[in-house]
Amino acid sequence: AGSIGLLTGSRKGYFSLTINERDKNNKHWWINALMAILHLHTMPLFIITRTIFDNPFMSYKEMKYKLEHQLLIAPVYFILTDGQSSGVIITRNRLNSINPIELNSTLVQTNYDHWLDDPINDLRRTTAENILRTFNITQMTIDNIFNIALSVIPVLNRNTVYTAIMNPAKNQEIFAKIRTLK
Repeated sequence: AGSIGLLTGSRKGYFSLTINERDKNNKHWWINALMAILHLHTMPLFIITRTIFDNPFMSYKEMKYKLEHQLLIAPVYFILTDGQSSGVIITRNRLNSINPIELNSTLVQTNYDHWLDDPINDLRRTTAENILRTFNITQMTIDNIFNIALSVIPVLNRNTVYTAIMNPAKNQEIFAKIRTLK
């Protein structure tokens, strides 16, 4: 089964939102299918993002609440920012939010829960965080973030599908690229 929908997007001067897979070694994939079939007040991810992008009057706080509380078909990470001073990674299971983390200076989200150490065989998050900590505010450009922090091994690996860097501030910057490691 598949779907067509929006998993990453930005609204100029307002917010950006992206969804990342929450890899839980999905031994219970059949529960995802059952939740989708029976509905049980669950909502597919692309429908959630559409309702958020379709509502120009929804505040950042309302978006965050919806992402934290809407019943889902599958576990996921939501990464949301207002492009100003607010940003959050919302770690979700099907029923609720688990330990969201608010923006400090930077947030890096890979496919692992932020409160756990990186797996020994996947140091993407720690590597990216260490590189970004060396940047000052003037060095936080799309080119530097992409070329210096997000294009080094192990941050870029054979499982990287795409990279998106979005700043929804007034001068909205968006960069996205499908990735392959040769």
